[in-house]
Amino acid sequence: MRIVDRQGRLFGLINIIDILVVLLVVSALGFYVYKHKAVNPRIAPAAKTYTVQVLVQEVRQVTVNELRSGLVVKEFDANTVMGTIRAVDIKPALRLVQRDDGQVLSTPVPDRSDVTLTIEAPAQTTDWSIRIANTDMRIGSTIKVTGQRFMVTGTVVGLEEKK
Repeated sequence: MRIVDRQGRLFGLINIIDILVVLLVVSALGFYVYKHKAVNPRIAPAAKTYTVQVLVQEVRQVTVNELRSGLVVKEFDANTVMGTIRAVDIKPALRLVQRDDGQVLSTPVPDRSDVTLTIEAPAQTTDWSIRIANTDMRIGSTIKVTGQRFMVTGTVVGLEEKK
């Protein structure tokens, strides 16, 4: 008895192509269940509230006028609600300038301010990430924050769990 007969059937019972199709469907179904339905309790996100501080440098005055506490903001790239601005700290923008003699001075930038936004946001946390607005938040990362009338790009300089 041959393993594959002239008609392409395995042991004379079932076609090899039919077996491959069934294996493909079963593996696709298994992959779907693994990715979307299986829950590992060690990595299941825990809902917490975080305070994120975002430093936005050299902001024009027209934009500064739009930044205020109580505004709900979105993360631009994910286009999802990030949280609520709780505080806006405005300081004159400074830039380091080297003089001809080599001395470095900190000089003010005309008509610009450095702004630190304190945003309160719900987060999902795991052992290795803090996820806010479908974006992993890390100190030093760049983030675009938008409101109804503004968009700013800043650097995350603070990230604390709210007690």
